[in-house]
Amino acid sequence: MLPLGNGYSVLNREIKEDFKYMSQRVCASHCLMELGSKYFGLADGRRCLCGNKIQTQIIPKYYCNASCFNYLYHKKCGGRGAIEVFDLKPVPKIYSGQSALDVYEPEGAPIDMQPMIPAPSKGCYHWGNGYSVLNREIKEDFKYMSQRVCASHCLMELGSKYFGLADGRRCLCGNKIQTQIIPKYYCNASCFNYLYHKKCGGRGAIEVFDLKPVPKIYSGQSALDVYEPEGAPIDMQPMIPAPSKGCYHWGNGYSVLNREIKEDFKYMSQRVCASHCLMETRWKYFGLADGRRCLCGNKIQSQIIPKYYCNASCFNYLYHKKCGGRGAIEVFDLKPVPKIYSGQSALDVYEPEGAPIDMQPMIPAPSKGCYLWYLNGDHRDFALKYEVDEDFKYMSQRVCATHCLMEKTWKYFGLFDGRRCFCGDEIRSRNVLNLICNVQCYNYLYGEKCGGRDAMEIFDLVPVPKNYSGETA
Repeated sequence: MLPLGNGYSVLNREIKEDFKYMSQRVCASHCLMELGSKYFGLADGRRCLCGNKIQTQIIPKYYCNASCFNYLYHKKCGGRGAIEVFDLKPVPKIYSGQSALDVYEPEGAPIDMQPMIPAPSKGCYHWGNGYSVLNREIKEDFKYMSQRVCASHCLMELGSKYFGLADGRRCLCGNKIQTQIIPKYYCNASCFNYLYHKKCGGRGAIEVFDLKPVPKIYSGQSALDVYEPEGAPIDMQPMIPAPSKGCYHWGNGYSVLNREIKEDFKYMSQRVCASHCLMETRWKYFGLADGRRCLCGNKIQSQIIPKYYCNASCFNYLYHKKCGGRGAIEVFDLKPVPKIYSGQSALDVYEPEGAPIDMQPMIPAPSKGCYLWYLNGDHRDFALKYEVDEDFKYMSQRVCATHCLMEKTWKYFGLFDGRRCFCGDEIRSRNVLNLICNVQCYNYLYGEKCGGRDAMEIFDLVPVPKNYSGETA
């Protein structure tokens, strides 16, 4: 037992935590994370210290008689003015080799490349208190830290040459090491929530490593290369790779393309974004920003900047593919090109169950024009009174008109929002500009329009005879 306080310094590092309770295990576990500590000590019932050297005189054991805070009654944690010091001896947990820790991949990591682990070390450097080493810190609430965790995040920041570990749990990336090297023993902090012997920099020190991408096992083309969003045209697709118009300022007041596709994308690429913009039929350009954001438009409204600003890795996609940058957007021409498509298909001869055997709708149908889809500000009251409530696999004039023909002798049918179908005898809303009815028909031929986001195109429903030769079986 040793005296503590009143000028007595025993162990040189106190763990400053708001402990809910105290015990040997609590204190020893914290000191174990400070790699290099030989001893831990308990004082005053709830204080925990670590160190390599005992720096005061021993006193009788009965001075260390303070009950451990919020713990078992008979367990003692030093005393008032006394500290009990213990050897800190690491022993193995039951641990069966490789675990999820060894195969960490952050959301959005490249599907084809991974960091080389263990990574080549560049050495230990001063960090903090005015020392700037690497210029980009990854601000994540990490559940644990390791070389793989940090390197995987920095790999997603295309252009980083180095990654660095500091203070046991902090991760930085950059291209330039901007401070002086110090002895390696300063980088002695245990990696947060990870294997005991693994070090992640130190208190006031950062260990810097080369960031080296190496291939994953990847066998070429995958579903990523043939992406089609639900409702895409069946005959046309975007030209990929697309011709680039360059890299532009984006965000912070810069408006570049005026329509953003608000989808929860599982991954991002030129094909993904271009396919969504192609479904809106009216756009000249598509743009990729911030690794995972997709925009469409007809006019580029910002100043061009050097191409190297567009260096963000495409979210959850191939490592070398770039999708704009942080604060930058790369804009591309949107060019529809044909899919392999052999003319007439089942789409052109659609007949739902129960359709008349002798009559069919005239297609293409005579258009009455484009109308506001709702009546007098009420989104539950439509331009045509009756909506066909079906889970359509695709939409076209023929699909909607055929359903309306089955219901009764309606005068009109209408298409809204790419996939909704209405019938009625009276147009109950006001006319709007035809260009507002510009939404691609769901899962149908490219360029075929089925109303708009806020407008319904209405057509005359004209029954005409099928080729029908009288009595049948």
